[in-house]
Amino acid sequence: MTDTITPAFLDITKDSGPAVQETLFPSTERHRILGGKSARMLRRGDRVALRDLNPDLDGGTAVVEQVRPSVGSTVHVLTTGGDAHLVRGSRLVLVARGPKQP
Repeated sequence: MTDTITPAFLDITKDSGPAVQETLFPSTERHRILGGKSARMLRRGDRVALRDLNPDLDGGTAVVEQVRPSVGSTVHVLTTGGDAHLVRGSRLVLVARGPKQP
Protein backbone atom coordinates (compact mmCIF):
# COMPACT_ATOMS: atom_id res chain seq x y z
CA MET A 1 0.00 0.00 0.00
CA THR A 2 1.33 3.42 -0.96
CA ASP A 3 0.76 6.55 1.09
CA THR A 4 -0.63 9.53 -0.78
CA ILE A 5 0.45 13.10 -0.23
CA THR A 6 -2.42 15.47 0.49
CA PRO A 7 -3.18 18.84 -1.17
CA ALA A 8 -2.42 20.77 2.01
CA PHE A 9 1.00 19.13 2.23
CA LEU A 10 1.80 20.10 -1.36
CA ASP A 11 0.72 23.71 -0.74
CA ILE A 12 2.95 24.01 2.31
CA THR A 13 6.03 22.45 0.73
CA LYS A 14 5.97 24.60 -2.43
CA ASP A 15 7.81 27.36 -0.58
CA SER A 16 9.84 25.03 1.57
CA GLY A 17 12.54 26.63 3.63
CA PRO A 18 14.12 26.13 7.06
CA ALA A 19 11.07 27.53 8.86
CA VAL A 20 8.75 25.12 7.04
CA GLN A 21 10.98 22.14 7.75
CA GLU A 22 11.11 23.13 11.42
CA THR A 23 7.31 23.02 11.52
CA LEU A 24 6.70 19.87 9.47
CA PHE A 25 9.21 17.37 10.79
CA PRO A 26 8.37 17.64 14.51
CA SER A 27 4.66 17.33 13.67
CA THR A 28 4.78 13.53 13.61
CA GLU A 29 6.04 10.96 16.05
CA ARG A 30 4.40 7.70 15.01
CA HIS A 31 4.71 7.79 11.22
CA ARG A 32 7.20 10.09 9.55
CA ILE A 33 7.22 10.56 5.81
CA LEU A 34 8.01 14.14 4.78
CA GLY A 35 6.00 15.54 7.68
CA GLY A 36 2.83 13.53 7.05
CA LYS A 37 1.02 10.88 8.99
CA SER A 38 -1.16 8.04 7.81
CA ALA A 39 -4.83 8.69 8.62
CA ARG A 40 -4.83 5.38 10.54
CA MET A 41 -2.25 6.83 12.93
CA LEU A 42 -4.21 9.91 13.97
CA ARG A 43 -5.18 10.23 17.61
CA ARG A 44 -7.46 12.40 19.70
CA GLY A 45 -6.30 16.01 19.81
CA ASP A 46 -4.34 15.97 16.53
CA ARG A 47 -5.07 18.98 14.32
CA VAL A 48 -5.55 18.26 10.61
CA ALA A 49 -6.22 20.38 7.53
CA LEU A 50 -9.89 20.17 6.56
CA ARG A 51 -9.05 19.77 2.88
CA ASP A 52 -7.05 16.63 3.74
CA LEU A 53 -10.15 15.11 5.33
CA ASN A 54 -12.39 16.21 2.47
CA PRO A 55 -11.03 17.77 -0.76
CA ASP A 56 -14.28 19.75 -1.15
CA LEU A 57 -13.51 21.71 2.04
CA ASP A 58 -11.04 24.53 1.51
CA GLY A 59 -8.99 26.09 4.28
CA GLY A 60 -9.21 25.74 8.03
CA THR A 61 -8.34 22.93 10.37
CA ALA A 62 -10.16 20.43 12.57
CA VAL A 63 -9.27 18.70 15.82
CA VAL A 64 -9.60 14.91 15.82
CA GLU A 65 -11.94 13.46 18.42
CA GLN A 66 -11.88 9.80 17.38
CA VAL A 67 -10.54 7.54 14.60
CA ARG A 68 -12.26 4.22 13.91
CA PRO A 69 -11.43 1.57 11.29
CA SER A 70 -14.02 1.14 8.57
CA VAL A 71 -14.43 -1.31 5.71
CA GLY A 72 -11.23 -2.21 3.86
CA SER A 73 -8.47 0.39 4.07
CA THR A 74 -10.66 3.33 5.13
CA VAL A 75 -11.12 4.97 8.51
CA HIS A 76 -13.82 7.19 10.01
CA VAL A 77 -12.36 10.40 11.43
CA LEU A 78 -14.67 12.23 13.84
CA THR A 79 -13.83 15.84 14.73
CA THR A 80 -14.63 17.81 17.87
CA GLY A 81 -17.17 19.81 15.85
CA GLY A 82 -19.18 16.62 15.32
CA ASP A 83 -18.27 16.18 11.65
CA ALA A 84 -17.51 12.68 10.34
CA HIS A 85 -15.16 12.01 7.43
CA LEU A 86 -14.40 8.76 5.62
CA VAL A 87 -10.69 8.84 4.71
CA ARG A 88 -8.38 6.33 3.02
CA GLY A 89 -6.22 4.96 5.81
CA SER A 90 -3.06 5.38 3.78
CA ARG A 91 -3.72 9.06 3.03
CA LEU A 92 -1.09 11.26 4.61
CA VAL A 93 -2.44 14.18 6.61
CA LEU A 94 -0.55 17.04 8.20
CA VAL A 95 -1.02 17.35 11.91
CA ALA A 96 -0.04 19.33 14.92
CA ARG A 97 0.27 16.77 17.68
CA GLY A 98 -2.38 16.78 20.31
CA PRO A 99 -1.55 16.67 24.02
CA LYS A 100 -0.32 13.35 25.36
CA GLN A 101 -3.19 11.23 26.59
CA PRO A 102 -2.98 9.82 30.15
